[in-house]
Amino acid sequence: MKQRGAALLLVLFSILLMSTMASTTYMYLSNMVYFVGDSRTKQDDKQLLLGSESVFLNNIAKEILNGEDFSGTYSKLLTSPSVISINNRDVHYRLIDRTSCFNVNTLYDSFSSMNKNNKYYPWLVLYNILQLNNIVSSVINKSMTIFIQYPSDTSNLDRIDRDFLAIGHAFQRGNSIDKILNISSESFLYIAPLVCSRNDNKLLINVNMLNAKSSYLLQAIFMNEITGSDVYKVILSKPAQGWLTVESFFEFLANNSSVDIDRINELKNVEMLKFSNNEYYFSSNFKVDNGDSQLMSLFHVKGNTITVLHRRFIL
Repeated sequence: MKQRGAALLLVLFSILLMSTMASTTYMYLSNMVYFVGDSRTKQDDKQLLLGSESVFLNNIAKEILNGEDFSGTYSKLLTSPSVISINNRDVHYRLIDRTSCFNVNTLYDSFSSMNKNNKYYPWLVLYNILQLNNIVSSVINKSMTIFIQYPSDTSNLDRIDRDFLAIGHAFQRGNSIDKILNISSESFLYIAPLVCSRNDNKLLINVNMLNAKSSYLLQAIFMNEITGSDVYKVILSKPAQGWLTVESFFEFLANNSSVDIDRINELKNVEMLKFSNNEYYFSSNFKVDNGDSQLMSLFHVKGNTITVLHRRFIL
């Protein structure tokens, strides 16, 4: 009798084990099918995003090769329909200008790669931008007030350097600008169009892409040596074909304003400041319709050459 009971228990245990193994195998195979299907979908989305970006770049290249000035093409891109269709699937995209803006990366890089005499220059530009927009940043004001009052005091400069390096590191870590500067999000909206972030260490100003919003940026860059009315005058006087050279832009400024052109030329020679009439940076965000897959890229255009500097997928 005991043997029959043991045998029955063994049979039941075997059945239970086989059932568990079958369930585990089913779950494993189900997960594998889901994983393979999900992986294939992500790969399809990746190819779709890359294909859409390729169509986008080809359209730009065609217009440049046809002799169109990129400043006109670029302006159209910022306002043109932002959807590309491939194989009956739509990809929406948007562009963000990264030219003629205050590059926050210069705040950190100024201490490592700039001439010692100019390392405070980007901080002065930022300070001026805030001042021109009537924005008070306790973080910046504290250090800049000491710097302006005691520019040759070594002990104070050492403390300012430490403060500025800490702020620069915060920018590099990607912390939000309003939090770093201790300003309200509403105040930040006023300066947001003037601020950008790139991986280079230049303040690039394309004279053909300046607009009314750029006036504060130019005033700040030139340490308020140029007035708002003079800035508006030169921006509104851009020739129909654009400024053919940077020199023609500054010649007009010198001949039609009351600026001290010697002081302007001195500031133009600051190492990190760069003026151009045919160089651009912009970023893009391509997103698959009815999905979460995205491609974010950074582009550099100089003359007739377009380069993709960086790509990042979210799949």
